[in-house]
Amino acid sequence: EDISAAETQLEALNEARGDKLGRLKVAEKERDNLEGAKLEAEALIRKDRDIRRKRNVLSQKNAAEASANALDVGSKHAELSERLKYEEGKLTTQKASLKDMQKRVNSAYKDHEEIENQLKATKKEFSAFERKDITLREDLKFNKSQ
Repeated sequence: EDISAAETQLEALNEARGDKLGRLKVAEKERDNLEGAKLEAEALIRKDRDIRRKRNVLSQKNAAEASANALDVGSKHAELSERLKYEEGKLTTQKASLKDMQKRVNSAYKDHEEIENQLKATKKEFSAFERKDITLREDLKFNKSQ
């Protein structure tokens, strides 16, 4: 009896072992089937991490370049502002000089007009004197001839 009870117990345990072994094989098969997806997911995660790392490096590089460009732009702005002030000062000086020259030109033009008017008047007087001289000479010749 003990043997037969042990035999039934052995069979029950063998059957349980067989069931568990079958479930183990099914689980291993499912695991093996999912291994490819797992590797693909891990590769995707690695690629994503690599992309993020490279984007971070690129962002830092762009930030450094932007900072350097900002410094360059700032110095160029300051330089151009100084040049603008210099050129504005020059322009103010040139405008003052132009205004002074314009005054001198206007004064010279007025003087020229005055001299021209005097010249015209003097020419008229000279012409009148010449006519008078001619008439007086003719009168003198006429008087000498008589």
